[in-house]
Amino acid sequence: MSLTPRFLGRVRGVSKPHTKRGTAAGASRLTWESLFEVWRISTSLNPDDLIHQIVPKLADITGADRVSVMRLEAREQVLSVHTAVGLPAATAARVRVPLGGSISGWVAQHGRALLLPGPRVPPHLTALLKREGIVSALCVPLKSRSGTSGVVNLTRLRGRPFTQRHLWFTALLGERLASSIEVARLFTEREQLQAQLVQSAKMASLGVMASGIAHELRNPLAIASAAAQLVRERPADAALREEALEKIHRSVIRASGIIESLLKFARPVEGPPARVAANDLVRETCALMQDQMIAHNVTLKTQLAEGLPPVEADGHLLQQVFTNLMLNARQAMPEGGSLTVATSRDDRGRVVIRFVDTGTGIRPDDLPKVFDPFFTTRPTGQGVGLGLAISYQIVERHHGTIELASGGTGTTATVRLPAAGTARARSAPVARRPRAS
Repeated sequence: MSLTPRFLGRVRGVSKPHTKRGTAAGASRLTWESLFEVWRISTSLNPDDLIHQIVPKLADITGADRVSVMRLEAREQVLSVHTAVGLPAATAARVRVPLGGSISGWVAQHGRALLLPGPRVPPHLTALLKREGIVSALCVPLKSRSGTSGVVNLTRLRGRPFTQRHLWFTALLGERLASSIEVARLFTEREQLQAQLVQSAKMASLGVMASGIAHELRNPLAIASAAAQLVRERPADAALREEALEKIHRSVIRASGIIESLLKFARPVEGPPARVAANDLVRETCALMQDQMIAHNVTLKTQLAEGLPPVEADGHLLQQVFTNLMLNARQAMPEGGSLTVATSRDDRGRVVIRFVDTGTGIRPDDLPKVFDPFFTTRPTGQGVGLGLAISYQIVERHHGTIELASGGTGTTATVRLPAAGTARARSAPVARRPRAS
């Protein structure tokens, strides 16, 4: 809500600025200055920080003895105190008001602000006010498009009652708080959805790699089986038995390493970003994809630059990006070919990872759409078109860029990531668009 002339007309009764707060009980300082001061605070998009700052400020400006913000727990349909001033912490922690119960529960249920005492107030709430020894109370709902998320409560235990000016002022802040809470909810849902998409893409990648994984596991198991068979046939040969046991041991370690790599790749992302070496991630991904490439007659090469700075990233997410790009490259070479993965550093200090294949390339008309969700040129059942879209989101989250270049034959995918500790690692990402070479 903006401070439009219409709104300013609604609060034209706000008093002129003064420098000293009155000492009488229930004194308030509703001034233009305080109005803009609170509006400046309310520009924060973090609802928790915003509530913690607004509640004491609201108590000071309105002269309320108690101010609280209560959040609605949707599953249990009860209100609990998020932040309060003038209420002991132990008491605030115990308060749980069901919808329809008490003043705050009534406001949350009906979505309508109440100023007590006053007209249009249910008699049982007026009686509650007198029974609790409260001079005046004010409660406004926190409403957004998705419904009511809580309420703001103001209470005076002595002095004069609240006025319509206090109601307008609190309603304004309630709208701002509700908007902030709604933005935070949508952002959280977006993050959760993105995490689910990343995990789904991982599972899809594992499905594509299934034949290569089976081949990679079969080799060490076959070696171990053959060694065991030799020992069974010649149990008295001590030298052969020692050699066979060594082969079996190495094969088991090899198979265990393959399984551990798969589990590491497939498990959900957890924990904050850390400093990682791009070359190490490339080596791990190439080791995971090696047999997949061999099975499809693709020669995998690496050209890794030495002395690269680390990047601040989630290694599992970046490995998902590299896997997606390598799978796309392999699928673009149905008759075989070569894929080169190279690392370097550009003139802006960013770490660069390039994937260069000798495949069929990308048509110029398709190139601008490759990062669009659900865009795919593959036959039905061979892809849903999320791999590159998710890869773009992951790289963007790391403040990097990703682009594809294709000149009819072969494709180059380039990922650029800011070095850890640089200003660019904390700044907004640069927009990317695919380009034709």
